[in-house]
Amino acid sequence: MDKEKRIEEELIDLKKELEDFKKEKERVRAIVGQIGGVPSFNSKIANVLLFLFYLVL
Repeated sequence: MDKEKRIEEELIDLKKELEDFKKEKERVRAIVGQIGGVPSFNSKIANVLLFLFYLVL
């Protein structure tokens, strides 16, 4: 009986750790997305203008 209770408690702990891991993974994914994510609209415009400037030269 004691063994079953201990296993059940371990399963509960593992489920909690898994949920915490998933939350942390999403938090890290959001941070990485901010750092190296898809270029913003202003960045795209600046890149196009710079490219056109080089073509004119």
